[in-house]
Amino acid sequence: MFPFSGSMILTLQGSRELLVENYQGILQFDQHLLSLKSKREQLLIYGEELSIHYYTREELKVSGRIHRVEVVPGP
Repeated sequence: MFPFSGSMILTLQGSRELLVENYQGILQFDQHLLSLKSKREQLLIYGEELSIHYYTREELKVSGRIHRVEVVPGP
């Protein structure tokens, strides 16, 4: 098993788009906060005018003015 197996993969494109791979679900979403979970952590995306451009079972793209991204370790 790889040490980062189950972790999310993040691709930030400037401060306007973020592609998230390997997430498990959306915990919270509004124009200022998107919270996602995976097997190993929780991802918090803070910004303005956030919108989910698209999502599938494997990936999600959020757009807007992204101010901060935090990874919170899981239990």
